[in-house]
Amino acid sequence: GTDYTVSYNKTDYTNVTGAIEVTITGIGNYSGSVVKSYQILPRKYSIKTESASKAYDGEALTAGGKVSGLVEGETVDFKTTGSQTVVGNSENSYELKWTGSAKKSNYELEKKEVGTLSVTESTKEVVVTTTGETHVYDGKAHGATVTVTGLPKGYQVTKAVSNATATDVTPEAGVEATADKLVIVNTKGKDVTKDLKITYNNGTIKITKAPVTINTPDASKVYDGTPLTAAGTIDGIVKGETVSFKTTGTITNKGTKKNSYELKWDGTAKESNYEVKDSVGTLKITEQSIVPENPNYRGVTVNKPSDKTYDGKEHKWTPTVKDGDKVLVEGTDYTVSYNKTDYTNVTGAIEVTITGIGNYSGSV
Repeated sequence: GTDYTVSYNKTDYTNVTGAIEVTITGIGNYSGSVVKSYQILPRKYSIKTESASKAYDGEALTAGGKVSGLVEGETVDFKTTGSQTVVGNSENSYELKWTGSAKKSNYELEKKEVGTLSVTESTKEVVVTTTGETHVYDGKAHGATVTVTGLPKGYQVTKAVSNATATDVTPEAGVEATADKLVIVNTKGKDVTKDLKITYNNGTIKITKAPVTINTPDASKVYDGTPLTAAGTIDGIVKGETVSFKTTGTITNKGTKKNSYELKWDGTAKESNYEVKDSVGTLKITEQSIVPENPNYRGVTVNKPSDKTYDGKEHKWTPTVKDGDKVLVEGTDYTVSYNKTDYTNVTGAIEVTITGIGNYSGSV
């Protein structure tokens, strides 16, 4: 103001605006002008986003970041935008907006470090359970089911199969059932079965014997000289399978016998697949009465004796006893007794008693 004056080509001495020219002009004892220049240089700043990693859990993996080097008190709008949900890697990207108090023109990016977001395969326990059941033998093949629990979010089972099967009766321990075919895919559809932590719970299939019931009935009748039989039944053989079964019990004469049967496993049914329980009846034949008035009388006849005129000879009458056309045998079917022992002389009425024995009963 005494020796020189100073003038500037700009009025902003704070922000980066390019070269600022300063003109110094002599006055008073001095003359002439000189021009000097300087500038406000951009401030260096840096950006860093963090790296992070985790096992897949279905949730997005993110990490923070920061901007360094801004003048104290000045601000920008900064946020990390990186996100990794599925198995894989990606940059932890960011977004920077100069919408705060800091001016973009006053800064120059010196360093940028972008982190990596890494999601590895899930370490969550996946439980694969193979379930077999206990079945009563029915001639059909029975398998097992496979269920998968504890899958990571978004993962899917595309195949879960057990090849185990049992048709015939199994040993007490059963047949082991395992998950023989298992495919689990991640959210990208990739088969990651071998990469997962899997616990296998195996099961068993058991086939128990089918119950077979044999019943032979009781039966009875009054002796008639013909066999007494009564057909039995067999229940429980699976439809379509065969065995040979017949009732063998038979009785002809007075007495009792079991109504036996014969079972042969000579068809398509296997004895090892069945458990047989039986109820065996009794066949009973009672004596036939030779007394017409008796309820058990069936028509036995005894011929009638005729009186004899005394002629000095013995006349001991021998009865003829018949059951229908069958002539009964004395000593086997009946006995004969007399109330007298003199069959020659006149002694009055001789009473003859015929008594059934063996298959016959009663007296006439």
